[in-house]
Amino acid sequence: MSQSANLRKCTRNVSICGEYASGKSTLAQLLINHDLTNNVKTQILFESTFQSQLYSTSKKLNSSDHQEYSINLLDCPGRLELVSQVSTSFRLTDSCIMLFDSTSKLGKYTELITRQISQENIPLLIILENVVFGSVKQGWAFTLKDFAKFYSKQLGMNQEELVEKLWGDYYYDTENGQWMNQSNENVLERGFCQFILKPIRNVLLACGDSHFHQVEELLNPFGVTLSEYDDHSKKELTNSIIMQKWLPASDSIHDLICNSLPSPEMAQQYRAQNLYSGLLSDKFGSAIKNCDPNGPLMIHISSNNIVNGKIYAVGRIFSGSLKSDTLIRIFYSKDVFEEKVLGGMVNFNGLLVEPIEEASCEFNSIVGLVGIEKYLTNKGATITESTELEAKSFTSVNSLNFPKINIYVEPKKQVNLPKIIKGMELIAKCDSSISLSLDEETGEKILTILTESHLNSVLDQFQQLYPNIELELSEPILKYQETVTTESANITFVKTPNKHNRLWLTAKTLQEEISNYIESGKLPEDSTERARVLNERFGWDPLDARKIWSFGRDTTRNIGANANAFVDQTKGVQYLNEIRDSICLGFHIAAQEGPLCNELMRGVRFNLKDVTLHCDALRRSTGQISSVAKRGCYASMLDAQPTLMEPTLLMEFKCGQSQLGTLFSILNERRGIVLEQENFKSSTFGKAYLPVSESFGVVDHLNKLNISSQFIFDHWKPITANSTRLLEIVNRIRLRKGLPEQVPTYTELVDKL
Repeated sequence: MSQSANLRKCTRNVSICGEYASGKSTLAQLLINHDLTNNVKTQILFESTFQSQLYSTSKKLNSSDHQEYSINLLDCPGRLELVSQVSTSFRLTDSCIMLFDSTSKLGKYTELITRQISQENIPLLIILENVVFGSVKQGWAFTLKDFAKFYSKQLGMNQEELVEKLWGDYYYDTENGQWMNQSNENVLERGFCQFILKPIRNVLLACGDSHFHQVEELLNPFGVTLSEYDDHSKKELTNSIIMQKWLPASDSIHDLICNSLPSPEMAQQYRAQNLYSGLLSDKFGSAIKNCDPNGPLMIHISSNNIVNGKIYAVGRIFSGSLKSDTLIRIFYSKDVFEEKVLGGMVNFNGLLVEPIEEASCEFNSIVGLVGIEKYLTNKGATITESTELEAKSFTSVNSLNFPKINIYVEPKKQVNLPKIIKGMELIAKCDSSISLSLDEETGEKILTILTESHLNSVLDQFQQLYPNIELELSEPILKYQETVTTESANITFVKTPNKHNRLWLTAKTLQEEISNYIESGKLPEDSTERARVLNERFGWDPLDARKIWSFGRDTTRNIGANANAFVDQTKGVQYLNEIRDSICLGFHIAAQEGPLCNELMRGVRFNLKDVTLHCDALRRSTGQISSVAKRGCYASMLDAQPTLMEPTLLMEFKCGQSQLGTLFSILNERRGIVLEQENFKSSTFGKAYLPVSESFGVVDHLNKLNISSQFIFDHWKPITANSTRLLEIVNRIRLRKGLPEQVPTYTELVDKL
């Protein structure tokens, strides 16, 4: 085997995932810091924080094939709030280790992560924590192969055959030395219990009773001794020390990584079709599929990270090679690109960075690129050499769409305003969940974040960049969405300003299931297939399903809002197709700024009932038609009991059973609703709904009570129509936006025949 091929075959890029406090970061540290013996170089790239930290180390391990393996580990965020960031991590790696803590209940994090693993088409390695299979926190674990190595000589079997017998319904009869498929009326034990579980249990019991002579007797057959400890020091031995000496987790897990998880060369064979937007038959797709170091350069920038106040574009080289002074082409789509001489490359070693001169898909394949931050966004990018003009981009990463919270940010000293803008823009490049924009009316800077905890993380990152600058923050400003709760009581009639064209419309609620389906991007773009799905899955009338004009957003103009629908229910109208785009424009404008308080519209279906048009095209111009379509949407919506929808969080909590009363009291004060609770071991696990508007300050409150909590957006909840609370919120938003005090009425917007 050539050295180049050997490098590709002996590299492993692995993500480590697990729910918060499951021990996944302990696992990452264990794989670095345990005393290994030979031939594995381990590099930790990221640490699980809001802003990933990058660090590395090198260790070695004797592998069965005596090859040197290079393992890149990526410690993914474990907080539920950050689950959308894990998708970008999966683009850098080829497999995932998922840690399950058997003393805790599986939550929403595991559900979402396993779904993303399936979408990214990467294999999953499961580690069970806190059971007889091992304890990452104590540093010990094993595989069936570990015990098969020991018992194979004793039982006269080869290791592969014995591994099969050590799991499942296989029973060993010690009297005749045979394996059985039945327990012989429960006389025989399963092979796993007899040869693995019982020895581990006996050792743990002896350790717990401090019977160290018994421990030695139990471990001697496995070649493990405690001879280096005298009688006094043996008293200081713990379960962790003894079990690590017998069954070191790092050895077992490294062995699994090297022998069970794919190399880049293997993984890119089947992942290429999901990674590359072009044809696999072109030279770029072929090079990615074959992990070809001699092919054209193709780098996928997955994320940007701040280390010691400096931003690095973190990417994976899927084909070709790169030098630190290469002229590169950075692009996001076919028509948007930049050319730039690369300012350098680095490998990561903790909070230190190591400059490197060269990298390729076979070595240093996960790198940090320097000097290109001004050309990057938080959505990732594709990089090639400047001469490769035919390359297509890598596919975009699927991310979860969460509602955002706005915070006005100003410096205490106005002289620091440019630094605030620069710092927040850099942070926004590192996190697709945040953005910095300008309020055109007031000139104030608006920081958009997910949660209060997310805000604290952003502020911590800003302090890394500018430790001496103090900020002033406004109260959080929540985004609501406008909707309707029933069908219009009347058919709305409106005329264009020149009185020559007329529209009749109604509004009704769009099913919540369809709204979610649209927002998830699952609804087919092909009109025929889309009509079939709406008819068969959601019960739409086939004719209506075929005559949908728009779902509320015009991506070419970047206006409107998803999860709405405009349906043509007219028959035999002349010139209708000529004004279709103009009507849709008015619909998109209305969807972007609803009639109640100019918030985005969601879950509203408009039906166009009839149209009469002037025969002269000049008298049905875009300006005439779009304005009347917008007014018609407003009026029909006001006739369908409009209201606001507020974002609601799913809360997962863990607390002592004695703390439940306190927790429920806190939730009741904040309009929270407990969904479920279950006692498990000595703790209570549960879920609840909590409005985002009531969530500020709750995390700090619960932390002081030692109640663990995590939050993620779950759904939009309508506020009761015509309620006092709705009126208060609408008035507050209209005042903040400088709108007239009164909401326009239905009669003010409609026309008379």
